[in-house]
Amino acid sequence: MRFAYWRKGNSSKKAFSFWLNLLLALFLAVFGVLFLFTGSVQAVPTILPSILPAAQVGVSYSATLVAAPLTCPCTWAVVSGSLPSGLTLAAATGTISGTPTIAGIYTFFVTVTDTTGTSPQQGFAITVAAKPITFVYTYLPEATEGASYTGTIRVQGGKAPYAYSLVSGSLPSGLNLDPINGTISGIPTKGTAGTHIFTIGVTDSSTPPLSAQQTFSLTIKKGFYETVVTIASTLSAGETNVYVDGRQVAKLRGGQTHTLNFAVGMKPAISVDPLVSHPTKTDVRFKPEVEKIIVDELSPNATFNYFPEYFVDLKTDPPQITTLTGSTWYKEGSSLKTTAPAQIEGTTGTQYRFSYWLLPNGDKLKGEDLSWIVSASGKLTATYDMYYLLTVTSPYGTVDGGGWCRAGTTAKWSIKPPEVPMSGILGFFRGKLKPDNASGTEVMDAPKTVTVTWAPDYTMPALFISLLVLLLIGATFGVYRLLFPPPPKPIAPPLPPPVPAPPTIVVLEGTPKPTLQTTREQLLEQFSQLLQKYEDEVKTTMKTEELPEAKPVPEAQRLAPPKEEPPLTCSYTSKNLLRTVVGNWRKVEEKVAPPSPEEKAGEKGVSLVTVWARDIYNGWEVFTCTLPQGHGGKHEGTTSIAYSLQNTVTAEKTYTAKQKITPPKPHFTDKLPVVDVTHQQIIAIDAGMISDQVITPDEIVPPEEPSSKS
Repeated sequence: MRFAYWRKGNSSKKAFSFWLNLLLALFLAVFGVLFLFTGSVQAVPTILPSILPAAQVGVSYSATLVAAPLTCPCTWAVVSGSLPSGLTLAAATGTISGTPTIAGIYTFFVTVTDTTGTSPQQGFAITVAAKPITFVYTYLPEATEGASYTGTIRVQGGKAPYAYSLVSGSLPSGLNLDPINGTISGIPTKGTAGTHIFTIGVTDSSTPPLSAQQTFSLTIKKGFYETVVTIASTLSAGETNVYVDGRQVAKLRGGQTHTLNFAVGMKPAISVDPLVSHPTKTDVRFKPEVEKIIVDELSPNATFNYFPEYFVDLKTDPPQITTLTGSTWYKEGSSLKTTAPAQIEGTTGTQYRFSYWLLPNGDKLKGEDLSWIVSASGKLTATYDMYYLLTVTSPYGTVDGGGWCRAGTTAKWSIKPPEVPMSGILGFFRGKLKPDNASGTEVMDAPKTVTVTWAPDYTMPALFISLLVLLLIGATFGVYRLLFPPPPKPIAPPLPPPVPAPPTIVVLEGTPKPTLQTTREQLLEQFSQLLQKYEDEVKTTMKTEELPEAKPVPEAQRLAPPKEEPPLTCSYTSKNLLRTVVGNWRKVEEKVAPPSPEEKAGEKGVSLVTVWARDIYNGWEVFTCTLPQGHGGKHEGTTSIAYSLQNTVTAEKTYTAKQKITPPKPHFTDKLPVVDVTHQQIIAIDAGMISDQVITPDEIVPPEEPSSKS
């Protein structure tokens, strides 16, 4: 398009400018190439400065090397020696920088390389000084007159070891400065109290040495006195804390001491715990007679005496029948005074009466009013006896006995008189009422009520009434004969006696029996009817009128229903064979045997023949049911071990005079377990006993020795 542009007739001026710029660019390019290849030779660079500044340990350091003439890019390098530890040389800039860590003099050689070449080596030296000396503390602890003192001056920096010296001022009298470790020690003398100012100088071991100085002030307080705190041995257990003005300083047991120092003029308060518990007994503790003592230089010591306290618990036996006051802590040796109620009402029909005081040491004191010198801790028990009320009620007579009876005793009662007359007509005929139980005894294991019942005795009324009826019958018959006498006999020649006609009998009730043949029989029959009628009337009268009315016993006085007698126990018994055992050997007979003919002539010997016996038993597990007779379900009861005698074996054994008499051994019964069977454990084999296991002949051990016999 440019060529097209030119063809269209652009001006010649613009075309000239284009070609002129092109020629100028070609000229400059050719000139530059000629300049590069035809430049002049330059001189070798020289490194400056010749001396570097000194450095110090722990202080940042920087120094820059220069060279002239120098055509960069260039590279700096250490060709020999070494820079101080912690410093480095920047290759591009020639700067030495960093933080030195070790003091000393360090030498090294440096070169620089530029476009013209490498410079000659230039030597340098850097002196690294140690860290300056500084004082760690600029103050000293206080001192006290007459008390040992130590204060150390500490420095850092420089190079150890150090040398300490007093530059100006003076130390208090009694104190000295150690030039090696910088310790100020000693005992300030009396009169040195106050503030002392002095200057301490320190020099290290560096080359050249470093030094520093520091001004100190030392304050010395007035003198002190020594206090000995003693806990008396009366604190027999436990330990107490020791306080000075409320600050704990020690913990001591009985018999131990602790030493304290106080400045003259001070009056501190030494105190201990107000209570010290026994380490193993919760009912024993200790209290100090004085809890706090103020000491001074005139009375410097403090001694604390303790006394034990015991906790006494007042109780009753039986428990909880009443509440006794006075259960608290008591000082040993103090007097405990209290009173127990003489009588305490329990539930209905129950009463408690004071018996004695039981002390913690087991002694007993009579009387409800107690005054006891406390010597131990524990329970102080008011012991009561239990009484039950025996109530005997009877509608007649006077009751002798009954009332309150001590539990467990046997109470007797009786009724006087043993009989009383009936009222009414029966009483007239000597009828009596007699008690079914005129006397008795009761075991007082609970409140009890006995009601006496009375029964009528008709013996005398029946006798008297029978006699009266007989008299009435006789009188009636006499009146009848008076009114109806028998007719006179006619006078006639003797004839056979006529048969008398039967008399006319008035029948009171019913019709005459045709079977009665004589007058005597008829009278007896009528008399029997009259007697039966009278007896019926008497019984009817006694039931409706004459018997006294029984008064019901009030509900509060009624006896509890009688206890039912325990039912008979079940007779079921079973046994189970466990094993066969033997008893111990026992002597049955001893006799002396004469010497045998085979013994040598002239020798006399006596032998003792002993007959031994041993019982063989069967061991049984016996079960006995303890449920009531006729119970249902399974049997329940107790199980025991018993033995039945199965056999007894005997054995003879001959002993000489020098032999020890021992049971036969070996013996076939030795294989059986030996049991020491007592007479109470031996039972007979009862046919009524149900056996869960049958003894077979195979279970009996057969004899093994022919000499044994059973």
